[in-house]
Amino acid sequence: MNHMHIFKYFCKNAAGGALLAGLLLGFPASAFAEAEASILLFADTCQGVLTDDGTFVCSQTLDPFNMTGTWTEGGYPKGDVVFEFESGKRIEASYSKKGLIQGKVTEYQADGTYVSYYCDQGYPYGKITMYASDGSVTGYDRFYQTRKLSDLIQVSTEPVYQELFTGPANMLTPAKITGRVEALLDTRDQQSIVLKSDDGYYYVLSYYNLDSGTYKINQAICPNFRKGDRIVAYGFFQGCAPLSDLAGYYESSLVDDWEKTEGGSQDKDAVISSLEEVVLAEPEDTGEQVPEEAAAEVEEGDDTTPETVQNAENAENTGETASTEKAFRMEESLTVTVPYFTLCCAEYAGEQGTFTRGVSIDDADYKDILSNPYLYGGSSLTVQGEVTQAVLDYQKTELIIRIAAEDGGTYIGRYSFETSNPLPAIGDQITVDAKCAGNYKALHAEQSEETGAVTSTYVIYPYLKISKIQF
Repeated sequence: MNHMHIFKYFCKNAAGGALLAGLLLGFPASAFAEAEASILLFADTCQGVLTDDGTFVCSQTLDPFNMTGTWTEGGYPKGDVVFEFESGKRIEASYSKKGLIQGKVTEYQADGTYVSYYCDQGYPYGKITMYASDGSVTGYDRFYQTRKLSDLIQVSTEPVYQELFTGPANMLTPAKITGRVEALLDTRDQQSIVLKSDDGYYYVLSYYNLDSGTYKINQAICPNFRKGDRIVAYGFFQGCAPLSDLAGYYESSLVDDWEKTEGGSQDKDAVISSLEEVVLAEPEDTGEQVPEEAAAEVEEGDDTTPETVQNAENAENTGETASTEKAFRMEESLTVTVPYFTLCCAEYAGEQGTFTRGVSIDDADYKDILSNPYLYGGSSLTVQGEVTQAVLDYQKTELIIRIAAEDGGTYIGRYSFETSNPLPAIGDQITVDAKCAGNYKALHAEQSEETGAVTSTYVIYPYLKISKIQF
């Protein structure tokens, strides 16, 4: 049984109607006799009885249970509740005013082992911590769309490329694809990885890669990859489409790589204009094609180009896999049709099991935080450094600052301030208490002196949600 519980209370007879009326008027459940009721446990509706002491008893499931707690006047559980199952399992959780599980959940097994995780509006997300009966940590897992990543990876299968062009999308079982990153193309909140598999075929793998709180239920656990990385990816097939679907995307670069480029090294503060654009007015897609610089550079000499990738018309004749390689050029390949997948997890090849790591921010350096935004999401840290940029949004009472930290890294932080709070200025040395919050993406535009052409790049920073600033 899935124990991600969202409850609704429905009374089905006269006694139940009286009980509900009493609850609406604020009378305790004990003032009435037992009533038949049904509750919705995530996707399962269970019939049961609400007793006169406020206990819900469900006996018509494979693992019957009782739920004890208090109820709102509208007939929903509220606050702390406990589920006791016939098998010996026990779950402790809390309900919001909306009648949805919110916050920490702990599930105990009959042998005393247990797991803990968090829910948002009834949906589990993020890290799962597993414990022995003595309270010692035994392992970790992660959720993706309420399912454990370990379970998804266990049932994953390697796709048959030709069949992807003729078969329906499979939204239940993920595919496993191993290959090399050929291009990284971004919108404001998503990244699409153009991957060349080990057998020579091209795929597009997409996921949300913005801050870790916005899409936490749907957040894939992926490092911030670089072009040329060899990875193992797990994702759900969405169908086939031409690469031209990515024509409005921009190339992205991690901030430490961008600062080494000619544009980044000449003026590290040039991104201030894009900070203003992102904070004060969401950047709009221009509809222009991805510039040549967005294509990954690999070795020359492959007879297998993107044009040989099979589409719906020639899926019967797959051609040979690549033995040598030719540079992948996005602008040359926009008409090619390839399979698209939504990622749930991706890892560096040879480093499988990254999502099971019990990472500690105390042991992490800047490169770890920049490379693994969703492993460290929610971790608290203190950063010291100089303010190199600052953008105020008085309407939202928010400050966005760029910090050149003493650890050699560059962070973007968001601070919600009171109007009476002193705020840092550019050049100030500050110490901030914050939580890691995934990625921050600033759109940087660079104009060629020779041609006048403008190349736009999303620069990816470690993102901090700042709770305190000290001068």
